[in-house]
Amino acid sequence: MYTITGGATNILSDTASFLAILEYLPDDLKDFFSEEREIVVTRAPGRLDLMGGIADYSGSLVLQLPIASAAHVALQKRADNLIRIVSLAEDERRSPRTFEFSLDEFLFHGSPIEYQAARSRFNRHERDHWAAYAAGSFLGAHARNQNVFR
Repeated sequence: MYTITGGATNILSDTASFLAILEYLPDDLKDFFSEEREIVVTRAPGRLDLMGGIADYSGSLVLQLPIASAAHVALQKRADNLIRIVSLAEDERRSPRTFEFSLDEFLFHGSPIEYQAARSRFNRHERDHWAAYAAGSFLGAHARNQNVFR
């Protein structure tokens, strides 16, 4: 059972559905989360890009509109440096995609690796491409002094 500890209490229907999925994960993912640690659930609304693309990252003017579709993420800290990422299947006929790696792969002599080195790591195997966005966020957070490696 989940308890809302922060944020709005008027849960959106897609978020309520995501929480229900977490409550009843497929058998092969039953042990993915520890019952002893807090799970943080976030929602990022999708957006329709009408003009500007990724230029907003450099301060340019853009025209984008939020849409009803959204991405949900459930995060939980681990005792080790392992990152485990799962993309749930959209229907029961497909299996979830999984990816696992150590945060140590993002370090070189104790410092974060360059983005190009991280990109090369995910380009080694085509099956890993999908996980680059999620895994790369840990490297990006560290680059912004949000030390996720400790």
